[in-house]
Amino acid sequence: MKRYYTALLLTLSLSSCDMMVRVSGIVTDAQTGKPLPEVEYVIVNSRKGSIPYLTDSIGQFEFYEIRSGFIGTSKKVKLNFQKDHFQKQTVILKAGDHQAVVKLKREDTSL
Repeated sequence: MKRYYTALLLTLSLSSCDMMVRVSGIVTDAQTGKPLPEVEYVIVNSRKGSIPYLTDSIGQFEFYEIRSGFIGTSKKVKLNFQKDHFQKQTVILKAGDHQAVVKLKREDTSL
């Protein structure tokens, strides 16, 4: 009986742990494949709120966030990307994606 309670307590303590989410990647021009610097991105439903971040000078982004939840909780992160003269894009990335490639399409200016 003692083993049963020990196993139950261990399971409950592990199932309610916070987890660190890390996502990184690069934003490129969908047409040319070249990296896009200073693309604004926002983490949707972040604990910190809707704080805009920018990709670096070679289009790379990286962030860490602590998420609370139980084992089996979604490890997906929703991001909104935008840059002048490009279409806004929302992507869903998995926690642990370290080489995500986000391709932004140019806005149609042929009006």
